[in-house]
Parts: sequence; structure tokens; C-alpha cells
Amino acid sequence: MLDSVSHYKNELLSEIEGLSAEKLREILSFVCLVKAKEVIDPSQSHYRTKKWQQAGNRKFGAKQPRPVGLAKEIFQVPPEFFDELPEGLLDEFEGRSG
Repeated sequence: MLDSVSHYKNELLSEIEGLSAEKLREILSFVCLVKAKEVIDPSQSHYRTKKWQQAGNRKFGAKQPRPVGLAKEIFQVPPEFFDELPEGLLDEFEGRSG
């Protein structure tokens, strides 16, 4: 097994040699996707839909604001979200512990 891992690593290194920075960034993104697939909960697979991919493809700092309601058909805010926070929790978030 260790020999095959070393073989794959060497083969990958030889294949990426000489690629542009853009191509290397694309490969790195793919590696991140492969790693993420190991921990994605199958019940969360809707995050891989076309709609979510398009939302994720927007670059940070874009001039256009994100449209409101991208997840309205996928996610509902539970009523308890609006409940009062437990005593002292806000202080902890703000760095004031008592």
C-alpha cells in the first residue's frame, strides 16, 4: 500500500510539473473537493446542486450584492432562533466573562 501511495504521489508531481498557476489552483480546488467529500453528510447533498454551486461561484468582494433568498426553498429558520439567549451567552461571545 505504501509503495502505491508513493507511486501515485510521484506520478502526480510529474504530471503537474510545468503547469500554470491557474491550472495548479484548479487542481488544488479539486483536491479540496475530494477531501471534503470524505466528511460531507449525505443528508446535506443539496449543497452540491447547480443552484448552490452558482451561489458558491460568486467571488468575495464582488460589486453586486448577493441576492436575498437563495436558500428559501432549502432552509427554514426555526422558530427557536428568535428565542432569548441564555444568561451570559452574549457576554461570552463579546469576550466578557464573569
